[in-house]
Parts: sequence; C-alpha cells; structure tokens
Amino acid sequence: MSKIGRERAKPPIRYSSMADPRAGLPRRGPRLGLLADVYDEEFQKEVLLAAESEAREQSLDFVAISGGMLGKESQHPKNFVFDIIGEGNVDALLICAHTIGHHASAEQVAAFVQQFAPLPRICLGVEIAGLPSLLMDNEVGMYTAVKHLITAHDRRKIAFIAGPSANPEAQARFRGFARALAEQGLAVDPRRLGQGDFTQTSGQEAMIELFDQHGLAPGEIDAVVCANDAMALGALEELDERGLRVPRDLALIGFDDLNFARYARVPLTTVRQPVAEQIRYAVRCLAGCLRGNPLDARTVTFETEFVRRRSCGCKTRSRDHVLSWPMPGETRDFSSEMRARRDSIIANLGQAAHGGFDFVPEHWEDRLLTSFLAQVAEPE
Repeated sequence: MSKIGRERAKPPIRYSSMADPRAGLPRRGPRLGLLADVYDEEFQKEVLLAAESEAREQSLDFVAISGGMLGKESQHPKNFVFDIIGEGNVDALLICAHTIGHHASAEQVAAFVQQFAPLPRICLGVEIAGLPSLLMDNEVGMYTAVKHLITAHDRRKIAFIAGPSANPEAQARFRGFARALAEQGLAVDPRRLGQGDFTQTSGQEAMIELFDQHGLAPGEIDAVVCANDAMALGALEELDERGLRVPRDLALIGFDDLNFARYARVPLTTVRQPVAEQIRYAVRCLAGCLRGNPLDARTVTFETEFVRRRSCGCKTRSRDHVLSWPMPGETRDFSSEMRARRDSIIANLGQAAHGGFDFVPEHWEDRLLTSFLAQVAEPE
C-alpha cells in the first residue's frame, strides 16, 4: 500500500465535461468549482466523487482544482493554480478549507476563502463568518469513541496522536478526547501525546516518538487514539514492527471511517463522518443559489457516528455485516456460502475499490467473483 499523504504528479485541474471551459466553448449549465489540496488521498477522493456525482444530478458543469496547502508552498508549488479561479471560469465554489488549511491560521484560511468574492461559496470544515459553512461534530464523535474505550474495555492509559495544531477539526477532536478523560476522572498525560499531520507516515512517526522520545514502555499505554484513520494505520504499522498486538496489547481507534479502515489487517474502530451526505447537500445548496434561490450564510453541523470494529477489542462490528461461518461440528460448502452472500460481497468489492477502477468495464465485481468461485470449484 502506498503511504497515505504522498502526493503524486497529477494534473491540478480536472474537468467533468468534454468541452474545455478555458476555450470559451458552450457549457451544459452553470459551472461549479471544487477546491482542495490534492485528490489522490482517500478523504479528498471521497469528496471529489460525491461532488462530481451530485453536480451531474443537478445538471451543472463541474471542475475540480487541486492547489496544495496554505502555508506549505515549498512542498506544494501548485498554489498559483488557485489564483486563476474566478468569475471568468466558475459560477460557484465548494472549498475544502479543512484540507487546504491544514497548516494555516484561521486568519489565513478566512483570507483565502474571501479572495473568491463575490462568487457564491460554501466552506467545508472551517467556520467562516458571513459565509455558509458545513462542519462535522468532531468533538462529540471523538468523545464517544474515547468514552467507549474507558467504559467498555477499561482502557485508562490512553495515548493520543493529534492532527495539525492549527486545524479546527484536529482541535475539536482533541477537546473530545480530553473531555472523555476528564469525565472518567483521568488527566491528559503530556507523555502520552504525539503529534501528527493527518498522514499515515506521521502516525507511525508519532508512535515512534511516544516510545523512543517520551520514553514510554509498552505497559504504560493500553490504547492509542488517533485524530484520523490514516494516522491510525501508521500507528498500527509501528505497533506491528514492535511486536505489539492490536487489540490484545493495545486498543486502537481512528476517525473518518474511510473505506480502507474496514479492510485494514485489524478492522479499525473509528468515527464515521457522513462525507458524501455533506458534499451532496453542499452541491444542492449551490445549485439552488445558481438558479436564483438565496444561499443562507449559516453554519450546519453534521452528526458523526461511532463505528465499533475489532481494533478496540469489540467482538462484533456494530455497523458492518459480518459473514457467519460454521460453528464447530457444522459442515457447509464454502462456494455455496459465498454464492448466498453474492450481493453483499459484490457491494463490498465496489466499496473497496473506492472509484479506482473507473477505467474497467461495468460489472467487473460480478465477473471477478464468478471467476474466483470457478477456480475454487476447479483449482486445476
């Protein structure tokens, strides 16, 4: 698996219609622009797919622009791409302020978003005064997860790997962590705090920091909570290298419920953000504005959902369908069991691909499962 957070060389602008809007050719309708730092990371890819799909439903032209992160120009030299976006090439903007502004101050993010006035805009993940902003209930989501660790699994020596210090979502998740500890009579221990930047590599490095720089022995930590799923996977990688077993030796929790979380070596307990629902709502609001409806400058917060899987120590997963295999003494035909669950397996294959097989003909999942079952029946 490639490291989460590694940027690949990809075109910074992606158009969803055949006509190139830079050439002044006719449009299918008003054009919606989506601004983000990159689109090759799992979270941003989910945002992109939801926005593009809903824009199509709303009969909008669609353009997605990736320009890197504010405050990281040396690592993301594409920032100039944002400067060419304006009334001449888009009619409304959906702005991923939470990912673009990972390392920027609130004032820098606000100034960035305001530079696109007077275009209709919706801001994601960061509350901007005077503009419609869509947030997730990060604090309550993290609070629920950490409280579960303490009350359901009696984990009390809990380490936390934080996201970028300037990021409002990372700050809210830390507040939820601290609040859950305080309500159970536990204090935040600075030795058990690691710093990450929402990438998988930083999660592994933060785990190394906790053990090697903070001097913690394995027995001084019984759980690790990460501010997102990518860092949790990095932490899991380092725990594996040190011979520590999840969840037997340490429980592990992430945040986001991205597709890869359920397919990790140990399925990841996490907090689900309703990303697709949020993005579709945003696109519908902007489409309505472009058709003459007022755009309400208010903040809307979407509820998160705690998702129990194996990494916290739970025996079952509360939201996922689990294959039911034979009990000892029972005999069932493997191929028959797989065929009985054909629809579920095909749906999970599609989710696991998370849009990465768009170039493959339709119904590839069905053909793959059919081929697999044929080989199981006749391996030679």
